[in-house]
Amino acid sequence: MLIAKIENGTPVVADYRALFPLTSFPGSGPDAEFLRQHGCLPVDAFLAHDRTTQRLVPATPYVSGDRVLTVRVEAKSAAEIAAEGAAAEAARIAGIDRQRAEAYRAESDPLFFKAQRGEATQQEWLDAVAAIKARLPKTQPAPAGTGTGA
Repeated sequence: MLIAKIENGTPVVADYRALFPLTSFPGSGPDAEFLRQHGCLPVDAFLAHDRTTQRLVPATPYVSGDRVLTVRVEAKSAAEIAAEGAAAEAARIAGIDRQRAEAYRAESDPLFFKAQRGEATQQEWLDAVAAIKARLPKTQPAPAGTGTGA
């Protein structure tokens, strides 16, 4: 567990055992009262942010309220946002492809082979393929309220 000892107004971040090597602590580490008595603050490496448009970047430790932060929030560039969106869409499509392949193996492939043997019709097989594609579409529906209203 990292804590920060404030020395001359500057936070010095280290593991609590390194800062207080001769002190015995419970498994949970030093409590708030110990930190207060020794001029220390807890360290946090997280800030609330919008993961779509912002990222956390390492920062020189600084005091913020009752804690020391080691990160700051930075805006992502339009190119980064677009690249992440494209990667997420590619991952979504890959997931659908995997689901479709599984469904084809389980549902439509047996009908294909039955149709080849005359035990089912080709239309039954084609209908099964169409049902899988309808159940697992690659295109996303348009958000509500974006229709033309015509």
